[in-house]
Amino acid sequence: MAGRSTMGTVVKKGARYRARYERNGVRHTPGRTFSDDKAAWAWLRGEQSLLDKGTWTPPAERRAAEEAAQRQVEAESLIFRDYALTWIEQRTTPSGGPLSPRTKSEYRRYVDGVLAEVARLPMNRVTRATVKDWWQSKEAVPRLRHHGFAFAKSVFKEAMKDGIVSVNPWDIDNAARVTLKVPKQRRAALVNDLEPEQVAALADAMPPQQRALILVLAWTGLRPGEAVALQRRDITQTINDGLPCWRLQVQRAVSYGRGDDGNRVDTIGRPKTEGSIRQVWLPPHVAAELEEHLERYVDADPKSLIFPSGNPSVPYLTHFQINGRRGDKKRRASGWNAARQTVGVPALRLYDLRHWARRMLLTAGMGELLVEQYMGHRLPAVQGSYSHVDPKQVWPIMVRCSELAGERRPTSTSVTTPPAPAGALAAVLNALDDATLAATLSTLDAPEIANLIPALPPARIAVVLAAMTTRAAATSGQGEPQ
Repeated sequence: MAGRSTMGTVVKKGARYRARYERNGVRHTPGRTFSDDKAAWAWLRGEQSLLDKGTWTPPAERRAAEEAAQRQVEAESLIFRDYALTWIEQRTTPSGGPLSPRTKSEYRRYVDGVLAEVARLPMNRVTRATVKDWWQSKEAVPRLRHHGFAFAKSVFKEAMKDGIVSVNPWDIDNAARVTLKVPKQRRAALVNDLEPEQVAALADAMPPQQRALILVLAWTGLRPGEAVALQRRDITQTINDGLPCWRLQVQRAVSYGRGDDGNRVDTIGRPKTEGSIRQVWLPPHVAAELEEHLERYVDADPKSLIFPSGNPSVPYLTHFQINGRRGDKKRRASGWNAARQTVGVPALRLYDLRHWARRMLLTAGMGELLVEQYMGHRLPAVQGSYSHVDPKQVWPIMVRCSELAGERRPTSTSVTTPPAPAGALAAVLNALDDATLAATLSTLDAPEIANLIPALPPARIAVVLAAMTTRAAATSGQGEPQ
C-alpha cells in the first residue's frame, strides 16, 4: 500500500516503510527505511523544506558528506599503531590461515621499532610528506627501512578499503629497492661455483650431530624450517637397484618468533604454502649418512625429531644452534659460521644451500617445472593442476646426484636384508647356504659371477670372492705340466 503527495511516495514493504521522490527526472531516497509511515512522511517534508529554502542538494551527496565527516572523526581518533596491531591479528595467509608467530613477531617489531615515530600518529595525519621525512631519517638502516615501508604500505592499503583514509601515503619512488650486502650476481656466482666436494667439506666441518642436516639441505632443497620439523615417521625406506631409496614427507615447518611479552615462541605447523607439502627423495649417499645419523642421535619414537634441539630448554633446533657464533678477537666462530670460513666460502648463507640444490637437480637432469614443484614453489594454476612428481622420474636423478657427489655405488648400512635380486638364477643363489653357493659359483665363468655380485647381499660377497679365487687357483693348477 502506498501513500502519495505532490512531494513523493511512501510505500510499505513488510513491516518497514520506504520513502522516495523524483526531481528533474531522478529518483531520490533516504538510503534507509522507517519503522512507521509518520517518520517516512516527516523525511519527505524535510526534503520539501530544503527545496523551499533553496538549500537542497541530492540526498545521496549529503549522505556521502556525512559519512566522510564521520570517517574523518574516526581517523582523528584512530592511531596508526592501534590499527596496525589489529591488522596483524586479523591478517590471513593466501591459504586462509593466520600469520605465523614469527611473522607476527616481525611485524610488531616494525611497529614498535623502525616505524615507532609515525606509528603514534592518527591515521589521517600520516601524509606523504610525513612518510618522506621518515624515509630520509632511516637512511642508516636501508634493509629494515625497506621492510618497514612495505609493511606500512600494506596496512594503509587495507585502511583505504575500510574507508579510513582516502589515499595511501606510503608511495615513494624506488622505495622497493634495497641494497643487498652481497649483490645478486655475486650471490649467484657463489652458488654456481660451489662444488660437491666443498659441500661435503662444509658438512664435515659442522658439529657431528648437524653433519647430516647440511647434506639434506644441500641435496633436497628443503627450507631450514622444514628440515628441523622432520620426524622419524616422515621417512619411507626402501631399496632400489641395491641402493637405499629414502623418501621424506614434508608436511610441517618450524616457525620462530616472540610473543607479545617478548619471550621466545617457537611453533610447528604447516609449511610456507600448500605447494610446500610434498615428497622429496634422498640421493643414496645422503640416505646412508642420514641412516647413521638416526642411529646415533635420534630416539626410536616415530614422532622424534630427526634433527633435535641441542638445548633442552628449546623445543626445536634454532638458527643460532645451526649458525653458531660469528667469531671475534675473543671467541672463535662456531657452527655454520666456522664451517664456511674453514671451507673458504665465508659469504655463503645456510639458505644458499637451497639454491645450490636447485642447480644440482637441474644438472642431474630434472626438468625446470619438476624442479619448481620439487622445491615446493607455488606453480601457476594451470601448470599446478597438471603437474605431478613421478617417483620413476625422480629416482634416476637421485642416483645421478650421488654420482655428481663422487659416489658410484653407495650402499645402505642397514642390517635389513635387501630384497631378492631380479632374475631366477640370482633368486636361487640367494637362498643357498655359503658352501653350496661357493660350489655353484665355481661352475660359472668370471663375467657371469661379476654380473651377480651387485645383486648379492653385502655379507655374501666375501663368499663370491673366495669362490672366484679358488676357481682361479684351480684353473692355474690345471695349466701346469705334469
